[in-house]
Amino acid sequence: MQIQNSHDYTSAPFEITAQDLAIIFDQLNLGFRRQMWIVNDIWENNRWILPSRYRGKNKKKKYIEDILYNVDYLYQKEEVDESIDAIKKSAEELGYNVNTDRLMDDYYGISEFFKLLWIQIKYINQSGYSRAKIRTILDKYHYKRRSEKFNDYFEECLYFYKMIPTVKGEECNVRTVPIDTMITFRLQDRRRKRVSVAK
Repeated sequence: MQIQNSHDYTSAPFEITAQDLAIIFDQLNLGFRRQMWIVNDIWENNRWILPSRYRGKNKKKKYIEDILYNVDYLYQKEEVDESIDAIKKSAEELGYNVNTDRLMDDYYGISEFFKLLWIQIKYINQSGYSRAKIRTILDKYHYKRRSEKFNDYFEECLYFYKMIPTVKGEECNVRTVPIDTMITFRLQDRRRKRVSVAK
């Protein structure tokens, strides 16, 4: 599943990839045993959040191998990125134009925020929730304002990750809540039907 026409991108995947998990593990500074517990639980109980290539009964090995590869890459990222720069420079000297952005990008889009948030609420935060302000999210992803496109994208993420945004215990409308208001995010029952919010 993808978000179309998001800020700065033609599409942004909702699903949590092997690269996503490796980066989240690095950001949260999780030990290897904790990482593997999360990896296994996602595959056994929350496979819906993974790309389709990992959902088959015989795909667990590939799923784990890809995560381990990306975890290893992050440990050696500085050396690898230096090698990529050298390749790009050599290619340009030979008259070739090489776009290395996709090789070196770790994350893109607000989906970074929601993927990290999902992992934190599901596996890390004992409280079962996490908090953030719209302004903080806007600033982090370099949005100048809360546009309709931003609101659409945000609501699509809430729906896919099955999250409920609340303010002081009451479900809030992310389109209209003041941007400096602290929002509490919780996971909801995945069977809950989507509620359409009037624009």
